[in-house]
Order: sequence, then C-alpha cells, then structure tokens
Amino acid sequence: MIDKRGYLVGKAVGYREWNSDQTKAFFTQLLKESAWTNYLLQTSSVRIGAGRVMDGNKCFKAGIWGSIIAAICCFTPVLVTGLGLIGLAAFTPYLDYVLFPLLGLFLILAYYGWSKTRKGNQG
Repeated sequence: MIDKRGYLVGKAVGYREWNSDQTKAFFTQLLKESAWTNYLLQTSSVRIGAGRVMDGNKCFKAGIWGSIIAAICCFTPVLVTGLGLIGLAAFTPYLDYVLFPLLGLFLILAYYGWSKTRKGNQG
C-alpha cells in the first residue's frame, strides 16, 4: 500500500483476512492520523526507489527518451532492418500497431512529468 506521498506504508503477500478487527483497525488508524503514516515511514526499511514514486523530473525524462526511441523506430527503417537481420521481418507490418500507441503513451508520460514539475515549482 502506497500513501499519497509515494511511500510504502504496508505490504502483504498471500491471503489476508480483510474483515478482521486488526485489519480494520490498521486502516482506520491510517485514515485518521497522519502521525501513524509518519511512524510507519520512519520504522519501515522498504521504500519505493529512493523512497518516493517517480517524481515529475524523472517522469518527464523517461517520457522524452521513450518518445525519441519510439519515434526513431516509427519513422526510420532501424527497427525494420533489425527485425530483418534476425529473421523476424514478417512482424514488420504490425509494428505500427505497437509503436504509435507506445509513442503516444510516452508523450503523455512526458506531459504528465512536465506538468507535475511545473506545479512543484509554482507551489
């Protein structure tokens, strides 16, 4: 479970009794007090990445680099040549079904990172 600041506050693997009193108390306490979240953050050794979910700047860079790579593969014969060299040229007619949505996804990721960074700089 990840809180609103991007920190891992709980982890469960396997079957859990979601309607048990202990689980209900955990979620009630988590919703009521931010001090509980701070306590879990200080005592937990498990963090996501460097302790946060991907920030705006990293998100923007990943989106830009992904867009550049997808655009190179879409608009130049690099991928077609590469697939031909390894004997997978039969897949070239289907590349546009993958590459154009991938390009759009990376552009959306870049815009999201840019807007998140911009909001962080303004606030």
